[in-house]
Amino acid sequence: MKQDELQYGMPLTKRQRWQGFGYYALMIIGSLLAYFPALVITLEEQINQTGYSRFSAVQYALLSLFQPLVLALIALLAGQFFFQKVGLHAVIYERSAYAWALFKDSLSSVLLLGLELGIGIGLADLFFSAFIPELTEMMPSVQSLLAGVFYGGVIEEIMLRFGLMTTIIYFLSRSSSRLKSWHYWLAISIVAIVFALGHLPMTLQLFEMIPFVWLRLLLLNGVAGMMTGYFYWRFTLESAILCHMMAHVGMYAVQLLLAVVL
Repeated sequence: MKQDELQYGMPLTKRQRWQGFGYYALMIIGSLLAYFPALVITLEEQINQTGYSRFSAVQYALLSLFQPLVLALIALLAGQFFFQKVGLHAVIYERSAYAWALFKDSLSSVLLLGLELGIGIGLADLFFSAFIPELTEMMPSVQSLLAGVFYGGVIEEIMLRFGLMTTIIYFLSRSSSRLKSWHYWLAISIVAIVFALGHLPMTLQLFEMIPFVWLRLLLLNGVAGMMTGYFYWRFTLESAILCHMMAHVGMYAVQLLLAVVL
């Protein structure tokens, strides 16, 4: 097989493309359903604090998950038409020996570095807690773990890495005769910033936006976005998803340990 065919993969047939879309769509729906009970619990707590709500927690949860469902499916459509054109890989779409080998080659790095990333973020919050007192009041919860693993790991990676990053690389590549490393690095960086800013609404609810809150928001999420983007570029979409999931497992472990010790 020619090197270009290895790098870019054999073009998907129409049937393969839509089969892959179906499998990923099921993954998206399954992830949202796994996250749904945790979201309902969180919303019930918020409703109990306010004492009034026009809708039930279940109704709010269904409404709040509709938007990410639609956005993830749109991202899936964009990504599936561009990812092979820019030399990226997604095992479930391709189901090729080469894509599978890339994923297997990434496993040890993804598991270890993803876990280390999460531990590093958890420990970094110890530093930031000196300037952001609210961090000391945040207790680890199963809800936050489920949100990170399923919503963050699957939904955000499909929307931002597979959808947005792939599309940016494709349009950057149109300006030159061949793909260059800077196309990937620029797209990874742009999407990492978007990923960080995507956490702004939740941050606004939890903290006063002092400079250290902005630094934490951009630095910690930006580093995570750069790492998952790199794993998608060098390996597969599934590598990025697994890295994101492991980061949240590492964060939860550190938060749980600190809650017991401190």
